[in-house]
Amino acid sequence: MAKVQVYSFEPIPATFNYLTYNLRLNDVENVIPFNFGLAKNNQEALFYYFRGGSAIASLENLIEHENIDRISCKLRRMDDVVQEQKITKLDIIKCDVEGSELSILQGGLVTLEKLKPIIYIELYEPWCKKFDYNTSDVMSLLFGLGYKCYSAIQDRLINLTQIDNNNDKYNFFFLHTEKHKNILSKLLSN
Repeated sequence: MAKVQVYSFEPIPATFNYLTYNLRLNDVENVIPFNFGLAKNNQEALFYYFRGGSAIASLENLIEHENIDRISCKLRRMDDVVQEQKITKLDIIKCDVEGSELSILQGGLVTLEKLKPIIYIELYEPWCKKFDYNTSDVMSLLFGLGYKCYSAIQDRLINLTQIDNNNDKYNFFFLHTEKHKNILSKLLSN
C-alpha cells in the first residue's frame, strides 16, 4: 500500500507548536506541518485568537468575545504551495477554517480543477456572512468545476442542491462527478 502523505496548515503559532509537539510525541512521520494558513492571496493578516478556544481562531471575531488577542499570521495560496511541494496527486481536502472556506478554495482553483480532490468542508452560514459571502457562493464555485454537494447520513451520501444549516449539519462533501463516479455509484442513496 502506498504511504499516505498529509499536509497540515496552522497559522496560529501557539496552535502550530501544539501540532508539532503532538506529531513528535506520537512519532508521526507522514505529516508535513506548515505554520501558515491558506487563502485567496499571499499576505500577512491579523487573526482573532481566543486563548481558551484556539479552534475558533479566525480573521473575524466570530463569537464577539471581549477577551481576545489579535495575532499576525502568514497566509499562502493553495496553488502556490501545491506547485512548490510538487504535489501531483491529492485525494482529499479537509477544510474547517471558521468562515474563510471560500477564500481558500479561490486560492486553489488551479489545484481543484487539475487534481479534483474530494473536499470535506465546514460551511456555516452565519460565519460565511461575516466574510461577505454565502454557502451558495461556495456551491456555485465548486459546481462550476464539476463538483456536486453531498451530506453523509450513516453510510450513504445524499445529493444537496442547497445548504440548509437549520438541521444542525455544517460539514459537507464535494465530489467531482467524473473523477469520483465509482465512489458515488456505491454511496449514493437511491
